[in-house]
Parts: sequence; structure tokens; C-alpha cells
Amino acid sequence: MMLACWFLWTIAQEAPDRDRVRRTTEKILSSEEYDSSGEEKQEKEASRRRCSSESGKEGAGVPMVSAPVVEGLLYVLCAVGCGLVLAFAIRAIVRLRRGAKSTKEEAGKKAPSEPDVPEALLSMADEEAGREQFLEAIRLCHRAALLGLDRRRVVRFHESYTNGDYRRQLRARETDRPPFESLAGIFERVYFGRFPAAGTDFRECRRAADSLIREATA
Repeated sequence: MMLACWFLWTIAQEAPDRDRVRRTTEKILSSEEYDSSGEEKQEKEASRRRCSSESGKEGAGVPMVSAPVVEGLLYVLCAVGCGLVLAFAIRAIVRLRRGAKSTKEEAGKKAPSEPDVPEALLSMADEEAGREQFLEAIRLCHRAALLGLDRRRVVRFHESYTNGDYRRQLRARETDRPPFESLAGIFERVYFGRFPAAGTDFRECRRAADSLIREATA
């Protein structure tokens, strides 16, 4: 599109210049100062013909487009291009915000019949994994681990807290931090990153959650 604008602009700038050169040359050659006879007059006529011939060759096949028309087309094309870019950017931002909001709601939602006992949540996770619903199974493991840590008074659980909040609470916990990092990393990848959840992901989350909950009952 930008190449087309540049081509039209070049035509608008060059076409009037060639025509003006031809008219100026003819005017000079036809003036009284150059009005002579003999060889001088023949030379003047030959020069005029050469100028006309060269001007005709250069302008052959090139449409004569006025500069205002080309400038108007250029402005229109630029405005359309800027509008398309702006519309695409707005649409992308809206989609990102909607996606972030929906994933946050999905991650934090709790079913009405969902228990607050970590062991019960792990049993539900095993059932979901048996139906190959690994995404839901991983979510249940994540919640069970957080409730287990809260029961041990290692972290303070709250629905509005993020994994970053729990990481900050676990800075001084050398034994609990590695399994939680493994569990939280998989949870964030499949829930917020929208990567497919596999059986291997669930098994790793299950081991991490079981380790954190087992510490709670030890």
C-alpha cells in the first residue's frame, strides 16, 4: 500500500514538471531573441523537435494525474491503514482482557458441593483423572494443596490470593517451596497459558499435593 502511495505521489510531482519544461522550451525558442534565419533558425527548430520528442518519450504510457487528486488518494489510503491498525490493536486488547478475566474466574470458582477438606479434594481429583478430565483434576490438586498448607498454618488461604502471594509466604519454607513450585507451575501453564493438560501433568501435581497434605497430618 505504501509503495502504491509513493508511485502516485511521484507521478503527481513529475508529470507537471515535464509539461512545464516543454512549454518553457517552446516559448524560449519562439521568442524574438531567437528569431533568426538560416542555420541558426534550423538549429533552433531541430532543438525544439528534440525537446518535444524526448518529452513525448518520457511521458509515453504515464497517465497525467493532477497533484491534488494524488494527495487526496494518499491521505485516504493512510487514514484507512491507520484505522485498520487501530481496530486490530483494540480488538487484541479486548480479547486479552476477556481471556484473563475468564481464566481468573475459572481458577477461583468453587462448586457449591466442593468440600474444604484436602483429602476429599484429592479423591475428587482422582475421579476426574479417571475420566481424563486432567484440567479439573489439576485444579482440585492445587486447591487441596493450598488448603493443606493453610491447615498447617504455613500459609494463609484466601480466594483472592494468587500463586505469587503464596510464593512470598513460602520463602522461608525450604521443604514446602519445591513441591509447591512444581504444582503451581503446571497449574499456571494449563489454566492461564491454555496448554493441554496431560496425565503426566496430573500425576506430578498429585504427588506434590499429596506431599504437602501429608506434612499436614504428620
